[in-house]
Amino acid sequence: MDAPETAWVAGLAEEYGRMVLTTARRILGDPAGAEDAQQTVFLELLRMKPAQRQAVREWAALLRVMATRTALDQLRRRSRHPAESGIPEQVTAPREDGPEFRLARKQRADRLRSMLRRLSPKDARIFALRYFEDLTYDQIAEVLQISESSVGVRLHRARKKLEVLALAPEPKSKGILNAWPRLFRKKEESHVEG
Repeated sequence: MDAPETAWVAGLAEEYGRMVLTTARRILGDPAGAEDAQQTVFLELLRMKPAQRQAVREWAALLRVMATRTALDQLRRRSRHPAESGIPEQVTAPREDGPEFRLARKQRADRLRSMLRRLSPKDARIFALRYFEDLTYDQIAEVLQISESSVGVRLHRARKKLEVLALAPEPKSKGILNAWPRLFRKKEESHVEG
């Protein structure tokens, strides 16, 4: 790497780093994973050829798409190798929310992430850009260089698949967290009887 390229990427990181990090964090729900995604995005910029750089009209849009793609790739890797991730996915909630609300919110976010992993990469990317980043159909079409009608069709397909997945029963795990409510009920029942 030469100094001008490094300085150029450092300038983009200074200007757009927070946006890239926020985009990845919204998808991953994990600050450390989001930082990894951010680093990956800016390392990819260092590998860009000069002709590719000159073709970019809007850096914010490109970096948002790169962050979305990188975060979704991380989600897919986690689902293939869950023991390797080792990082609990978190969704932060306001302090005034009770622990039950935070737990339910985390479970919903985890479920959505799990369902997004099952969409095609392009459909997941379009869904994330629309609903996590609030881009309009025409902005998504421009960024991904596809037609607006294709964006609409893919979003419709993604929503339909997510609806089917949401209605499907959740896979049961044999972890202690699933056993905990039953243990708690047994404890309560023994207090009522005694």
